[in-house]
Amino acid sequence: MDFAVFNQEGKSLRNRTATVEESLLRGGTSDGFVPGIGGAHFQAIRMGESTWTAQNLLDFFGEGQGGCSYYLKSGLYSVTALGLPSDTLSFRVVEPRGSSDSSAMELVIRTADSCFSASFGTSELKFRFFKDFVDRFPNSVYTPWAVNHLLGVSTVDSPLYDASKRQYYIRYMISHFPESGFAWSALIALDPSMVGYEEKTQVAAGLRKWKAHLGAEDLRKRADELIRQLEK
Repeated sequence: MDFAVFNQEGKSLRNRTATVEESLLRGGTSDGFVPGIGGAHFQAIRMGESTWTAQNLLDFFGEGQGGCSYYLKSGLYSVTALGLPSDTLSFRVVEPRGSSDSSAMELVIRTADSCFSASFGTSELKFRFFKDFVDRFPNSVYTPWAVNHLLGVSTVDSPLYDASKRQYYIRYMISHFPESGFAWSALIALDPSMVGYEEKTQVAAGLRKWKAHLGAEDLRKRADELIRQLEK
């Protein structure tokens, strides 16, 4: 999980995790650091085993302040793994074309640049903000980002937990954004018993589309089992 990301000029982007860990070693603080990202996520893989996980590179290399999310300016980027033979993946960040996506992007950047403001001081305020974002931009390219945050602040151990609301956003993610990089977390948390009869076909279709882009065998099996239950 040790990546390097370069912009189109070939300049390596700053790795936030490395910067924070180095600061802590020197006796500094973790201000700006996203909790939960770092060495605790490494796992041993025995000979012959394989594993798969999704990493949001914005958590490590994006711009903006810590605590909510980040963004990358438009341009061409490349990413490669360090310390082992690796392919290099290239990707382009483009400016949004539609007026709705442009407005959503402005809000994304404003949020990422003000994560430590009073407006994000509690989980309740974060939930309200991201819910309003989804209500205002239900189909923007940035909506999965907001839904992912809604799921993050409404887990079972959170005072904001509401099973019905949480499952609604999980189904919304799978039905509307099955190709999103955030959709895998919705798949893990989906409860098929809470999917209404009229939604089953749409959710199953989203799962099939999502599965087509998936390489992890355990998650493919999870998707197959969910589809089977939805089609009973």
